[in-house]
Amino acid sequence: MWGRIDRRPTSVGPWLICDTDTLATVAWWERYLRCPASALAAFAATRLADLYVITSPEGVEFDDSDPLRDGAKVRLEMHQRFTELVAASGRPFIEVKGDRGERVRQVVDALHDHEGQEPRWRHS
Repeated sequence: MWGRIDRRPTSVGPWLICDTDTLATVAWWERYLRCPASALAAFAATRLADLYVITSPEGVEFDDSDPLRDGAKVRLEMHQRFTELVAASGRPFIEVKGDRGERVRQVVDALHDHEGQEPRWRHS
């Protein structure tokens, strides 16, 4: 399942998985600059992912002991905003929940399903 980008892909993939893209940056812009990100949102709309994975904060332990981080105060609000932005984009998405293994399984299954519906790679 795991591999290097320069290896021949298996029956599906290759996939590029990113933590943050321009759509997520819209939410962070709004959060820290406290103003609309209209130009950035327009730019983000031209570069949307094929499939978004939203990770639920439910059931996850966070280390909120660092006083320089404000994650605990805004975690649910930011999660909701990411979900709103992705839903409004019209792109397919899933929200994963459970322990790490369950979340990975959900993502791999979703990637296989997505590629089965919209194949982008042909392997011989």
